[in-house]
Amino acid sequence: MISHKQNNDSRKEIKFEGINNGIYLVKVIEVANYHIKKFIVEKNLKNIINMRNSNFIFAILFLFSTILSSCKKESNQQVKVVRDCTGTYLHWEGKDYKVCNLEKVSPFPDGTTITATFTKTNNCNGSAKNAIVCFMLHDNEGWIEVNNIK
Repeated sequence: MISHKQNNDSRKEIKFEGINNGIYLVKVIEVANYHIKKFIVEKNLKNIINMRNSNFIFAILFLFSTILSSCKKESNQQVKVVRDCTGTYLHWEGKDYKVCNLEKVSPFPDGTTITATFTKTNNCNGSAKNAIVCFMLHDNEGWIEVNNIK
């Protein structure tokens, strides 16, 4: 006969009292199968939880990188070069943006339409910073640095 009892440390103690036909072996296998299945289920639950955590982390990283890339104020647009005594501007979507690095647009005369990639900036450290200009007002949306012209 087989008897088993639960110990304090959650182990099952199995005792054999006589061996008769293989019935006891079947009982031992049933108990072992129960514990194996329980272990597999617990392991799978832990894997699912870990997978959810890694998916969550991946989603947060993706969202963070999307937000950072959307903050970049760079455009690749059709713009018109505008020149007057106050400086050189790129006219885009009905607004003028003052060009900081004049050497990028110097080959293009006033009124030329170009495709430019530019970045809005708060401070100009380019060649337009010390350019001599007249004291006429030219409304604009601030400084831009031209990165590329196609």
